[in-house]
Amino acid sequence: MIVAGQADLEIEVSLPLSRLESTDTVLKGANKKLAEQFAKKAFDATVANLANNEYRSLYRKHYIRAYLTREVKAALKSTSKKRSFDLGMLSPDVDCEFLGLEYPRVAQREFCYKKQNLGDLDALLGHGWDVSTINGLSTYVTLVRVKVTPDLNLTGNIQVADYSSVVVVDKNCGYRHLLQDHMNPATIEQEEEEEPKE
Repeated sequence: MIVAGQADLEIEVSLPLSRLESTDTVLKGANKKLAEQFAKKAFDATVANLANNEYRSLYRKHYIRAYLTREVKAALKSTSKKRSFDLGMLSPDVDCEFLGLEYPRVAQREFCYKKQNLGDLDALLGHGWDVSTINGLSTYVTLVRVKVTPDLNLTGNIQVADYSSVVVVDKNCGYRHLLQDHMNPATIEQEEEEEPKE
């Protein structure tokens, strides 16, 4: 909020992001300068907060959560059954702990039906993150693989499969037993393949 020509950072306003995204607003003159000052102050505050390890950890976890959520949604909507992603440079202290990696000894981790650990991502991605139903047909995630590359990038891939009916996502994640039973040996073998070449 602008008070007496200064940006007041103590006031928070919330509204649906769609309102901000749906219209283009061109700022000119003093308003543009004030908006730039406000953005600079907000960015500087973020940079200062990153010196705090707890804040930096939360910031990175939020980034991973948002990025993986977007990639999973795209994989579930895609006609391709595999989707690669790149989370950028590894943040060793945060990413390894957060994703269960012990680099360099353990540079890759798989969350999949075969290992029965897909639910380990529920705390990160939310309830029902691994299923999408459109027009009476469901698509579900069979594998999420994260890997630290030799140049210390955090990459991975997502594999999905189709289910010919509606999957009802319940609070206890019982739907995963249904999907586990649905997976045929060919699908489980597909999880064992090397990740796709990029």
